[in-house]
This record gives sequence, structure tokens and C-alpha cells, in this order.
Amino acid sequence: QKKGWEQLSRVPVLKDLALVPRSDRSEVNYAVDAKWRLREHRTRNGLNYSGCTRMRTGRSLIGATDALSVSMETLTTPFLILHGTADKTTASAQSEELVRRAAATDKQLELLPGGVHGLHYGEHPATMKRVYELLFAWLRARC
Repeated sequence: QKKGWEQLSRVPVLKDLALVPRSDRSEVNYAVDAKWRLREHRTRNGLNYSGCTRMRTGRSLIGATDALSVSMETLTTPFLILHGTADKTTASAQSEELVRRAAATDKQLELLPGGVHGLHYGEHPATMKRVYELLFAWLRARC
């Protein structure tokens, strides 16, 4: 049996309705001193969407999250997770759970103090430098 939100999100009139009555959450993905990048992105990127999360988008995200949560133990590919401790979009506990549950023997979680969700685009330059250092060091060790 399908869940109520899944049924509602398939109704043509409802699928484009805002899931949350807030217009834009993208600002939480940027550090205070990197908000200029968001403004630049909004003006230069014609594909940028900054409206409310739509019901069908929410359904897709929840469906993907549900699918991942039941298959974490099957992940055997080496992976690196970089997660900001000030991320207001995704809880670091989710990254910690993936590392704990994944079957991969080569897995690493780096928590970046004060980092937000957009570690590679919405951060202070020093944090972004650290992100790229960690990423390239991890790749160099395996390639």
C-alpha cells in the first residue's frame, strides 16, 4: 500500500505545490562569508531554481533516502564522506550511520568543524582548501 504523501504527490494539481511554506533554503548551504557566491550563482546560472521544494521533489528525495537506508550494508565500494558540522541540510549522524553500516572496508568520514552543506562551493576559502586537500589526498592514495 502506498503512503499518503506518495499518493498526493502523483495528483497533477498537487505535485507542483510547495512541500514546505518557506521560499528558499539554499542560504543555509553557504557560510556567512561565502553568501556572495549564492548571489552570483542566482544571477549567472539560468537553470537556478530557488523556489519552495515541490511535493514531487520531496517524494523523490524521500524515496531515494528510503532505498539507500535499506541497502547501506551492500555498499562495498571505497568511499570518503566530507561532512560539515554546521550542516543544516543533512545531519552528520546520517553520514556516521553510512560509515558504520557499509560493508566497505575502505571507508572514511571527515567531519569539518563549522562546515556547512556546500563544502566545495559555499564555504570560506580556508575550509574549501581543506576539502580539496582531503579529497585529492584520498584519491592519490588509491589511484
